[in-house]
Amino acid sequence: FKSYHGTGCPPAGCPSCMTLKNGKVSVTELFEPHIGKFIEIKAIPRFDANKQIAGVVHVVSDISDRKKAEKELNEERHKLQSILSAMNNGVTIRNLDYDLIYQNDYSLKVSGNHLGEKCYRAFAGLDRICEDCPVELSIKDGQPHTAVKKAKMPSGEITYWENISNPIKDENGNVMASLEINIDMTERKRS
Repeated sequence: FKSYHGTGCPPAGCPSCMTLKNGKVSVTELFEPHIGKFIEIKAIPRFDANKQIAGVVHVVSDISDRKKAEKELNEERHKLQSILSAMNNGVTIRNLDYDLIYQNDYSLKVSGNHLGEKCYRAFAGLDRICEDCPVELSIKDGQPHTAVKKAKMPSGEITYWENISNPIKDENGNVMASLEINIDMTERKRS
């Protein structure tokens, strides 16, 4: 206790104490101020021949680098979400089956929540992929594509949208989804 916690007794929520009581593996992550590190403590019960707890294997890992990376990733995620929420354009992501897996706030406001639906059904009322679909092209060739499409809004209004599709690739360069930015061009088309 003295080496890790700087105390003469186990800390509150000690995983080894819990394991000794219930005989199950216990895992805890915490910041230990005495050593100035984030640590993961894993307590694994050891049983004797009579299946009684004979002791506990106490494994401690320094997870400070992981915690720092998680914090930085969270901060970046919040920045990206703020940018996407502030955009005055629709941003959607479709998987390789054309299911909508993300819509930013603007897209939700303009066209409603269609997560889990096929994009061509949700946005064009079709039972098949739209003709000249930029998402289809991006999925096929891994390149960005653009198309201007006419759409009928839930209100009945006819609108025009520039749809810019960009492939999302995995670490091996394989297309795993497509991000599409939708820019309302209705006023420009009318003038």
